[in-house]
Amino acid sequence: MSYPKIDRYEIRLGLGRGAMGSVYLAFDTKLQREVALKVLQKEFAENPKYRTRFEREAHAIALLKHPNIVEIYDYGGSPEAYLFLVMELVRGPHVGKLVREQAPLPESVIAAIGHELTAALAAAHAAGVIHRDLKPENVFIDRGRLVLADFGIVKAIAPDTALGPAAAAIRTDIVGTPGFMAPEQLLQEPLDPRADLFSLGSLLYYLASMKLPFEADSPYGLLQEFKDKTPAPLASLRPDLSPELCALVHRSLQVKRERRPKSAEEVRQALRGVLDGIGERDVRDLLARFEADPAATRVRDRARTLAHLAEQAKIAGRDHDDKQMELVRRRIRALDPTQAETDAVVPVDTVVDRTAASTPQRRGRRRVAWLRWAAPAATLVITVLAGLLALWLTRPAPSPPEPAPVVTPAPAILEVRTKHRTRVLLAGTEIGSAPGFVPTPIPAGACELELISDRFGKLKEPLAAPPGGRVVVTIDWKRRRVKVASE
Repeated sequence: MSYPKIDRYEIRLGLGRGAMGSVYLAFDTKLQREVALKVLQKEFAENPKYRTRFEREAHAIALLKHPNIVEIYDYGGSPEAYLFLVMELVRGPHVGKLVREQAPLPESVIAAIGHELTAALAAAHAAGVIHRDLKPENVFIDRGRLVLADFGIVKAIAPDTALGPAAAAIRTDIVGTPGFMAPEQLLQEPLDPRADLFSLGSLLYYLASMKLPFEADSPYGLLQEFKDKTPAPLASLRPDLSPELCALVHRSLQVKRERRPKSAEEVRQALRGVLDGIGERDVRDLLARFEADPAATRVRDRARTLAHLAEQAKIAGRDHDDKQMELVRRRIRALDPTQAETDAVVPVDTVVDRTAASTPQRRGRRRVAWLRWAAPAATLVITVLAGLLALWLTRPAPSPPEPAPVVTPAPAILEVRTKHRTRVLLAGTEIGSAPGFVPTPIPAGACELELISDRFGKLKEPLAAPPGGRVVVTIDWKRRRVKVASE
């Protein structure tokens, strides 16, 4: 079969198309390997502004050799036809696809993505450049390795970088992706690494909630959002997340840059602490497991987090820290909405009562009570022992062993999609509303969903939620139809 060629590269398959060019899966006929070929079309290659930006991308990737940054192999072409970059072929999905298919992502996966991404950003910032376009579609995971790509609008923040002094111009065009851009990018103010940290905060917020912290239809509207709005607390959208992760994301989303973390390395260390808190050490292994088997990784993450919360509850009970205890209980309930495992993980009320009973005053009262009831208690013990002896002498034949305890299946994840405002109830309890429904854990097995619209009325739909799986409910109110898909 004959394939079209650019230079020595055979174009085998289209991978994606943007406003100015396309990315292809190509075959390097000289080195006999598959590569990613990014082509800038002729009308943009002829424009000095876009040609300079394309060349800058090639130089930036060549400059930033790092395991978490896409590798460049070649660069060529001519303004009369097209320009092209040849890069390593990253076969894994971008995290936008990952979160759309696997939401809600476990806290460990969110923190791991952020941890690896900040390693790439720290390397770029140390080299004097910022990315300016962090978004889910530019971050890939390939067999556990996170790869940051698309340096098309990279900017130098120091005049002495290999990108040249022109790349460090103080005033630049408004470029980037709305929803992930820092306020100073829209205001065309001088930029520094904290612009990337704001974008990172927006990315992590989206991965956790599938919502943007700031969203508008125009740059002016977005500036008004920055001025008037505070993002919805991540802890209210994902009560299972740790306070440490939520606080870090909101710090990164501060409109005033001086309130954000000072560096990507500072954020990376904070994310390392989040991962250590739930017992995750090998970040690449974690991402590889999630990429290969999201359901199994989610179950494992949930079990490890519940075990960690059990220890926190014991400490809070011992310290009489009611606020911490309630926070831990709320996270346990979020991870275990059926309450089937909560008492098995940590009988919180028992911990509190048992701990409170150990104060000096209560110990004194117990001592008095013991002296008062010692003689009756001794008589009772003797009577009980005599009764047990009689029962043992007349015991029946051994009964068959009790059946093994029933293992509570892992909850399923419910996702609700509709264009019209809808309240979502499960077993009579409201669990959210759509559009914007946050994927929510529900008990596995048969249940009934109640859907209420002020405009269209009410619908009821039986569900069969697979353990550890996903149930996607799509509502067409105009036709009064509900489509249910289980994975």
